[in-house]
Amino acid sequence: MDLAKFNDLDIVLVCGLPGSGKSRFASGVFKESGRRRVGRQEIRRMLYEMTTFGDPWSEERYSAVDEVLVKHVERK
Repeated sequence: MDLAKFNDLDIVLVCGLPGSGKSRFASGVFKESGRRRVGRQEIRRMLYEMTTFGDPWSEERYSAVDEVLVKHVERK
C-alpha cells in the first residue's frame, strides 16, 4: 500500500473494531512519518495530570465519571 499521501495530512483519524490493528498500524506507519499517536489512554493521563498539578496518573486512578470529558477531547 502506498502511504505517501499521509505526509500531506495534518490529522489522521484511525477507526475500527477492537483488536483490528489500529494501534499497530499507527505505531508503525505514523512513527516513520514523525507523527504522534494520541489515544484515549493518553488523553486520560494528560487530563488527570493537568487537574492534579502533575500527580502521576495510573490505571487505578481511572474514574468512569471522567470518560465523557475524555471522549469530548478526543472528538475535538
